[in-house]
Amino acid sequence: MEKNNNTLAIIALIVAVLGGLPGIVSTISYFQERAKSHPKLSASIPSFMTGSFFKDKDARSPDAPGCHILLTLTITNSGDTPIIPEIFDLKCKVGNRWYKFERFLIKDDIEWHSEMQKISLEKPSQKDLQRYKKPITNIEPAYGFLMFINEELSVSELRKIESIPIQLTCEDIFKKKHEIKLELPLNQDQQPTIYPKHGVSWEYIYGEK
Repeated sequence: MEKNNNTLAIIALIVAVLGGLPGIVSTISYFQERAKSHPKLSASIPSFMTGSFFKDKDARSPDAPGCHILLTLTITNSGDTPIIPEIFDLKCKVGNRWYKFERFLIKDDIEWHSEMQKISLEKPSQKDLQRYKKPITNIEPAYGFLMFINEELSVSELRKIESIPIQLTCEDIFKKKHEIKLELPLNQDQQPTIYPKHGVSWEYIYGEK
């Protein structure tokens, strides 16, 4: 596919040279349409949650290795070509190092134990974007959750940072990768929050006993 695209580009340049001004105009139009036809993904993350993730149930310290990130997000496609996602991957930059987070499928019976937040998710497995296999188009975005885990970092390390640079990668059903770069601000608004389209709500409860 890439070889064919390069061949078409060379032919278009030859036409431009031989055709003078009309050829140049046609070539510019060709490349504009070609760029427009590609999918172009972006994401908005109205809220996210960081927490501990332990394989060993006895290791309950926030300083122990093992953390998770749950993203509540909307993925949009401003290009003219629909995209059907296959998988999503996540990398986070902590200090000078990029850490890969592993994909984690969300189940309906998943429980979060938090002294900081009251968390309510409505049928989270049905909104897990790792399971989303519909086209994302310029008129039909995808709403839902993505959860990732990392066994090296502790949640304490994550929460020391004011803002976490992340790279979210969507691999489509044709194995083409689409990267989305964002930052997660850890100084989030601590007001009670409800996102009806995502089916999520949570409330900070600092100071409660």
